[in-house]
Amino acid sequence: MGSGTGDTSNLISDAGHANVVQAGTIGSVVLQSDAVRPPVGLAGRALHLVGGRLPAVREIDLLALRVKPAIESSGDTDADLPPYVARDVDARLRETVLIGGMVLLHGRAAAGKSRTALEVLRAVLPDAPLLVPRDGQALRELAESGSVPERVVVWLDDLERFLRPGGFDLALLQRLCPSGAAPATRRTVVATMRDQELARYDHATGGDRDGASAMVDRQGVELIEQLRGRRRLHVAQVLSRAEHEGAARQATRDSRVARALVADEGFAEFLAAGVGMVRRWSTGDGPLFHVGQALISIAVDCRRAGLHGPIHTSILEALKPAYLPPVLRHRADLPPTHDALAWACERVLGASSCLQPRQDDCYVAADYLVDHAQRGGAPVGDAQVPDVTWLVLLKAASTAQAYDIGVAARSTERRDIAELAFRAAAAAGHTDAMFSLGALLVRTHGRDEMLRWWRAAAQAGDTMVMNNLGSFLEPAGELDEAEHWWRLAAATGHQVAMGNLGGLLSDRGDDEEAEHWLHAAGDEGLYNLARMKLARGDAEQGERYLREAALGGHSAAMMNLGVLLKDRGEGAEAERWWLRVVDGVGVRGIIEVARSLSMFNLGVVCEARGERERAEYWWRAAADCGDEQSMFNLALVALKRDDPVEAERWFLHAADEDFADAMFHLGALYRRRGDVVGAERWWRAAAGHGHPDAMVNLAHLAADDPDQVRYWYQAASEAGQVDAMFELASLHYGQDEVRSAEHWWLRAAEAGHGDAMYNVGALALNRGDLVQARHWYHRAAEARHLQAMAALSDVCDLEGDFAEAEQWRVTAATAGHVPSMTDLGVACLDREDETNARHWFRLAAEAGDTSAMSHLGVLLANQGELAEALHWWTTSAAGGDSVAMANLGVLAENGKDTTHARQWYRRAADLGHPGAMVRLGALAYREDDVAGAEHWWSLAAQEGDTTAAELLRELGERQ
Repeated sequence: MGSGTGDTSNLISDAGHANVVQAGTIGSVVLQSDAVRPPVGLAGRALHLVGGRLPAVREIDLLALRVKPAIESSGDTDADLPPYVARDVDARLRETVLIGGMVLLHGRAAAGKSRTALEVLRAVLPDAPLLVPRDGQALRELAESGSVPERVVVWLDDLERFLRPGGFDLALLQRLCPSGAAPATRRTVVATMRDQELARYDHATGGDRDGASAMVDRQGVELIEQLRGRRRLHVAQVLSRAEHEGAARQATRDSRVARALVADEGFAEFLAAGVGMVRRWSTGDGPLFHVGQALISIAVDCRRAGLHGPIHTSILEALKPAYLPPVLRHRADLPPTHDALAWACERVLGASSCLQPRQDDCYVAADYLVDHAQRGGAPVGDAQVPDVTWLVLLKAASTAQAYDIGVAARSTERRDIAELAFRAAAAAGHTDAMFSLGALLVRTHGRDEMLRWWRAAAQAGDTMVMNNLGSFLEPAGELDEAEHWWRLAAATGHQVAMGNLGGLLSDRGDDEEAEHWLHAAGDEGLYNLARMKLARGDAEQGERYLREAALGGHSAAMMNLGVLLKDRGEGAEAERWWLRVVDGVGVRGIIEVARSLSMFNLGVVCEARGERERAEYWWRAAADCGDEQSMFNLALVALKRDDPVEAERWFLHAADEDFADAMFHLGALYRRRGDVVGAERWWRAAAGHGHPDAMVNLAHLAADDPDQVRYWYQAASEAGQVDAMFELASLHYGQDEVRSAEHWWLRAAEAGHGDAMYNVGALALNRGDLVQARHWYHRAAEARHLQAMAALSDVCDLEGDFAEAEQWRVTAATAGHVPSMTDLGVACLDREDETNARHWFRLAAEAGDTSAMSHLGVLLANQGELAEALHWWTTSAAGGDSVAMANLGVLAENGKDTTHARQWYRRAADLGHPGAMVRLGALAYREDDVAGAEHWWSLAAQEGDTTAAELLRELGERQ
């Protein structure tokens, strides 16, 4: 933890400094026993005491807890507040408060965060003791001495004020709200935070390339990173429809509510006179207005410059000339500063004031005005904090405050001011400033300069920086120095460093010492030790350590233990662990990720049991935590109940989380409704995320553009889409690119694509490679590919393996391959097995095979069943079978119907049937048409008919 030394008799109130974000994983903290220190007194540490005791929630006025007064108020009690308008977050807030643990309400200034939180607390826990700590350090002192009672509500309005070194952090939260606490003993921590402040911590959680993420409170980032889902609730500035309806009902009781409903600004914003304060600050004339406006602007800029505590009058006085209009700066008749301060502290419309007085002649600007300025609002607009303000504040700042100024300057891209501030704090021994200075200088001075400052902080004893040094050096391959710093930090009890050291030793194969450090690293170390054991196949030890970490409250361990149990069929215990995560029992590890995955898994097991409503409930809860797979499942549920609008809404939410499957399904939705442009847009988005099925669909859309078709099939094939490989191979084959075709068919065949196996076998057969042909036909046949079965039987015939040939032919025929049925019928005829021949021919004929119909007709005719034979020959002839046509001609000729006989013979002859040609020649000859006979017999002879050749010879001899 960084140190803060130097002159403390400065002119800026509320000294303190922020920490920097740590690298590496988040570990648990070794907590001292409550018996180490005797209980300390509440006086001076807890505010709003009643007779020396903590008050009940219901005993304290809302205004005393910094709920903003409303317009037209005449006093300082709750009686002047408008009636409460229920907010959408109330139900979830009630549930979370009853569970216990911490909840954060965030929103813009004057959105109603404090009022919402306190109204819910009054409704749910009216008799619970209320602890309003003076600051984070006071809360820590009370907690470490055992002076915080059970079932207490801790109220932290403007949470960022408590996130200071020695103040509120994740370790203290874990002490106040330990995992596994009985419901009757659980404490509740309720905090509020403006969106502008919360954004700083969220940005730091994400990190950036040049170290800007390191320049906010380390413990604050670590704490806020854990507050997700129902433990982080947004209070909107504008009322929803349901909230608006509730307000309309309250409007009959209070005219202020009625006017707020039709105001241009937000509902609570109007009631708190937010816009009125901006007007008071922005609009006016005369010396008193201009001096008051300057003082308000100075106080706002002090907060923009990183000093959120009260500012002493002497600072306001020193900066006043720089903020006055130039024409007024040297006037002798300007009102004194105390008159202008009184004007700036007047309540606007009976509600809030622009400046709020504090003890010791100090003042602080209203949150609403700070938010307004940070959004670029008048009168400061988009202007940056003036240089003179930075410099005056730095000159008067303590070491810790200089660090805060550096953080603010860096966040507004004033790297020059940030460097001055960090150098000043670093020179006084502030190790967080050393770390942040190094992160700032890496872009301009290089890696060596950064490491110089980080090493200086580490050498000064900052264990967080030691750990961060190791985390920076290890990926760069500088393992010896990384190990050095991690060992130093681990020796002081830094559990994250212990875990990192254990991981390094594990990677190096030193399992015995790795286990030692991972054991010592608390629940996070046990969790990583479990992962190491499981990865190495030691399931028994892996589960053991996973259970230890889970019992210690590690959320990710609980979630993964549930997965392990479910996979081996112990679903009931798996659900119990997942419910513990969901209920907020876990306080370590990647809490919200574990929570959302647990909810998702609960939905999956409920769906498997047929509990669809319950599954949807859990998926909605997980979706609210940002789990994109749950959003996707909710969309699929909506599709099943034929609600494409709801499905599209959830697909869109999941797509916003870069979930490629959702993008793909959105494309399908758009395509079904005829929106080809929209479908293509979403499929391109999914393809951009590597979704191969989207690439295939894009190929289908581009059917008229061969280059695009080939491009998308190529992309999908390279992404592993097997059908695309087959289609790409077919494209190559169609363009005589046989080698490329075989490459992709082979890839698809190896992935189990039946048609590809068949084609690879066909290519092998074409080049005479019976071994490969038989191999691939056999694989395809075993995959139930009917054509491959038939082809395999042909290859077996070629190799003389007639028994296996017939076995595969029977298998294919039995599976429905019609040509194989016909082939079996022919084979049976060759064996003079007319019974089985008739069976197979009939099956094939009934399946539409015209050749089988023709064969069946012959068998029937030979057995005297002419009527059925006529039926099958007629059906076969209608299907274009020349043999059936010729047989119909014979049947007609035998019946002395030469006209129909000639018609059938002619149709068969036109299809190349030589027997029909011979019959036509014979008919012509009997009618003395020698030329006609010669014509038809000549055609038949050309087709290789020996009878026709003999008849032609005899005809010639006669002539």
